[in-house]
Amino acid sequence: MPSHRQLLTQPHAAGGAATTGLGIFAPGSADYAAMRAMYPGSPAYDGTYDDPHVIAKYNEVNTSPINDGGHTFGLVNRDYSDAPDLSTVRIGGGGLPGTPYSPTPASPGPGMNPRNIPTIDPALIRRGGGGYGIGDGLSSPSNTSVNVARQRIGNLIFGRSTPR
Repeated sequence: MPSHRQLLTQPHAAGGAATTGLGIFAPGSADYAAMRAMYPGSPAYDGTYDDPHVIAKYNEVNTSPINDGGHTFGLVNRDYSDAPDLSTVRIGGGGLPGTPYSPTPASPGPGMNPRNIPTIDPALIRRGGGGYGIGDGLSSPSNTSVNVARQRIGNLIFGRSTPR
């Protein structure tokens, strides 16, 4: 977790520079006075695009549903309130998944008709360790979505989806 807040949209005060101690043009440095002079109409410098405004806009967009008018996804809730509950997934043969997390490893046999895929005991299917990160990575989205939906700028912890 960072020990200090990172810059968002508000550069340093009206004059001066941010420097790494290696000079104004060293990597990681900026001459903010020159930037203000070169881009006087920039919202970052005229006061209309400040950190509180950006954070409020992010939170508004992040908690509002998105509707693409049916083009691709239709209505998508950004709070993940409609996240699937994997414990309700039907599993078995005949083209159904082998577990809520994976397809069946069974073969349909000659003819490659998915209806001929036999039912495999889910206990025989090895559950993997998921992917990168903490945990086994196989939690149901309906269980994890509440914490993911609570994420906001300033309350995230590196490597976790649970906010502070």
